[in-house]
Amino acid sequence: MSEFLQSSLDQVNPIAEAWLASGVSSFSLWSDGTLIKKWGDGISEDQETVTAPMKYGELRITGRDINSALGRLSIDAKIVTVILNQENNRKLLCEELVNTRDQLVILSSISEITRKIIDPEELLSVLAAEAHRLVNTEEIFFLINIEDQAPIHVFYPRQSLDSEYLVETSRSIKSKLQPNLISTHPYENGDGKNRDILFIPIRVYKSELAYMGCINNHDNELTSYDLKFARAIADYAGKEIEKAYLMRANIEMARIDTEIGLAQKIQKSLLLKELPKVEGLDTYLLFQPASRISGDYYDLVIKPNGVIDFIIGDISGKGMPAALLMAMTLKVIRSVADIDPSPTPDWIIKRSNEILYKDYNDSVMFSTLFIGQYNLKTREVSYSNAGHSPIIYCPAGGRAEMLRADSVPLGIFETQNCQIRKIRLSPGDVLVLATDGINETSNQSSRLFGFTQLMILVEMLAQKSAADICEGILQAVQAYGGVKVQEDDRAMMVIKGV
Repeated sequence: MSEFLQSSLDQVNPIAEAWLASGVSSFSLWSDGTLIKKWGDGISEDQETVTAPMKYGELRITGRDINSALGRLSIDAKIVTVILNQENNRKLLCEELVNTRDQLVILSSISEITRKIIDPEELLSVLAAEAHRLVNTEEIFFLINIEDQAPIHVFYPRQSLDSEYLVETSRSIKSKLQPNLISTHPYENGDGKNRDILFIPIRVYKSELAYMGCINNHDNELTSYDLKFARAIADYAGKEIEKAYLMRANIEMARIDTEIGLAQKIQKSLLLKELPKVEGLDTYLLFQPASRISGDYYDLVIKPNGVIDFIIGDISGKGMPAALLMAMTLKVIRSVADIDPSPTPDWIIKRSNEILYKDYNDSVMFSTLFIGQYNLKTREVSYSNAGHSPIIYCPAGGRAEMLRADSVPLGIFETQNCQIRKIRLSPGDVLVLATDGINETSNQSSRLFGFTQLMILVEMLAQKSAADICEGILQAVQAYGGVKVQEDDRAMMVIKGV
């Protein structure tokens, strides 16, 4: 206090001189019984002293017949208090500005070092080294403890705490809004002294998910200046940690996006863009994936012996796993179908299941599959259905019916027991092969379009061309779904006898 009063004497001078001019012998400023400054001559025995207290000490005047001056001195004491308050506030503001300037300079220099770092552990290493340089402490550590992720911790210049102890201690801290001081942790560096740990919470994603720590022995306390710097670095660290995780997430998303783009390109190369023309048949293809990659697949292959293979299937699940299995499954089916000169649909399904079973079992997935073979000469279709729907057959002028599965999808069991069944595709007969993205489209009330409505629609459209039947079904399904986002892939082949 005395140092503060000494530095503020210029503000008191005018008041002291006014008293001396009024005839008092001396005017003095005191603090806690200690004389700070005296204006005028010394005090003689026949003079009186009048004292007026104030916030920072007291004012005294000496002279003859001055008892009546107490009122004026009390007013001046209040004036001096106001002046000193203003001076004190000014000095505090200057100190705060200097501290802020120093912090900004330091944080600016740190930001130049950390701005290109995207690895959280590397970031913490740099921050720990810089913090140790700026804060008067033996050791600095940083800890990130995000749920469902392995804790990340970095020490500088050495690691003195057991990692498990550090994590458990941080979890036990009750007040996460203010720095927490924990004393006498089990640490020895040869001098036999216990240490204090100051845990400073760091907000990451608006929660206290990280800490900055300062470790000191009991004889080396952090100053308020050190604490301000430590707090500023901790606040800066929180923003940089968020930025590092965000940048890493963006890089990962970009990598995934590139992989999805590649998968999409591969799928497009595997799938037909349109169906080839077949004698005696009117065909049309529709494919509307729900996202960039799909688990639906289809094919139509014209063989030299006059047999047409048409295939449609659906991999369970979504995303990259379904897309990978889709590509694998379609390749295997094509390979199996080419091995034998005249493989039947049931043999293709059984052999493909044997080859793919382990892959499906390991990924806990399966695939529904329908394979039909059309004979150009007899106009007969032989087919096998491994758990796939909807497959709808509508004879000319007749009622639509479902060609139901008689065996389980691929990947459920090691062996398949599907059977061969037959229908005819005479002129006017219609065969619709679709995936469940058609019949399982839901409306605003979450009710499905369903098989019954789909079969009625096929009957209504059966007189039209294959393209009009396909487009008519799609328009009806889209109108039923309304503004809802398409939730599943839609694939459909319409094959009509002409």
